[in-house]
Amino acid sequence: MTEFISDRPFPTHVRKASAGAGREARTSGSVRLAPSRLPPGARLLGPALVVLVWEPASRMGILSPYTLTAPSTAVVTGYELLADGSLLPHLLASAGRAYAGLFLGVTVGVILALLSGLTRSGEALIDGVVQIKRAVPTLALIPLVIIWLGIGEAMKIFLIFTAVLVPVYINTHAAIRGIDIGHVELARTLGLTRSEFIRKVALPGALPGLFVSLRLAVTICWTTLVVLELINTQTGIGYLMNRARDWGQTDVIVVGIFIYAILGLVSDALVRLIEARTLAYRRALGT
Repeated sequence: MTEFISDRPFPTHVRKASAGAGREARTSGSVRLAPSRLPPGARLLGPALVVLVWEPASRMGILSPYTLTAPSTAVVTGYELLADGSLLPHLLASAGRAYAGLFLGVTVGVILALLSGLTRSGEALIDGVVQIKRAVPTLALIPLVIIWLGIGEAMKIFLIFTAVLVPVYINTHAAIRGIDIGHVELARTLGLTRSEFIRKVALPGALPGLFVSLRLAVTICWTTLVVLELINTQTGIGYLMNRARDWGQTDVIVVGIFIYAILGLVSDALVRLIEARTLAYRRALGT
């Protein structure tokens, strides 16, 4: 005797054995379907392995110091630059440009996402323009923006702003449009005003997408700045690396790479921390 499932014969005794094995696995807890949380600092394991391979390769001459200096040499150089006061002004100049563009991009991106996600007229006027900007590389706008704003600080901040705005808008807009329609109907039943709906339903519902966009934005603002600081700039980490290239100072170039890497890791960790505290109520795979 056989039972038919999905038009395909399946022996009854095999089906019962499979069900019994599944129940046994569930009760014994031997099958782990979700990964456990990483301990603090475990995300540094990958970068640490890269450095552990890089350092002996440089020391043994596999990597020439003229092409890529050893990490230990770069650390010593970075300390010397910090001690003599030549590194800090460049770091502060880069941070000022990056975070000014980041703040503007996140603020405008969220506002545009709310307008486009919650109104038909907003979507008709805004979404198409942002999608066109997404298809146009930010660096392709450099010649035009130089004509508009010159080659000073305004040009750099504006281009970082446009680079950051797109991922913030895309992810936040998608999160708003992904809000359960049942929440909208409940808000209507409770008689919430438009401002109350935005504050109590739309913004909380968009937070997961917003935090994803923030993690992208904090990286994009620095990667965009690297290129922009090569254009008529006398301060900044990018300028320091460009000058070191002219003099063949690979240790200074690696110092700049380390600074960008550390800033990227710290910024991402900070956004993750804020996300974990803000969305502590969620029960998800990564929590």
